[in-house]
Amino acid sequence: MIIRKSQLAIEYAYRVRAKSPQTWVFWVHASTRARFDEGYKMIADALKLRGRDDPQTDILQLVTGWLRDEANGRWFMILDNADDAALWVEQSHSRSVTAAGDLVAMAGSLLDFIPQAHHGSILITSRAEDVAVRLVGNYKNVVAVKAMDEGQALTLLRRKLTSSFDEKDGVELVRVLDYMPDRKSV
Repeated sequence: MIIRKSQLAIEYAYRVRAKSPQTWVFWVHASTRARFDEGYKMIADALKLRGRDDPQTDILQLVTGWLRDEANGRWFMILDNADDAALWVEQSHSRSVTAAGDLVAMAGSLLDFIPQAHHGSILITSRAEDVAVRLVGNYKNVVAVKAMDEGQALTLLRRKLTSSFDEKDGVELVRVLDYMPDRKSV
């Protein structure tokens, strides 16, 4: 079944931005270490952070420092597809290679780069409940997005369509869509 969790996150990001235009909105694809690093690099570029182009700079620390600084204002971040538990456990992260060729590394986990700040919020999407719980700290902060049942999906379809439709075709359509609403329907 296809769960369009990313579409729900996108819709929420649009609503945050519409309600609070001064709030920074960031998207970090968190399916792999490389994608996570790339997301933070994009944030550093968007913010035009000083030192971001220096190969000696630890981009993860640079962005995390900016996010922790209340003077930078409110922000909202989506960590999308945080499904791999191995990314969120203690490990050594290589950050850069010095001019002499020495590897600059720091111990820790990617969790160290997910700041907790009262002026910022993070929405995490994951297909793995254990990873979600690890990232948010407990089960009460995990919201499972489940597919609608056939009746709920047909009701939504009727509400959204301006004309009538054949019931059999409607049942087939909602089945093909895995009983999930489109982003515009949420």
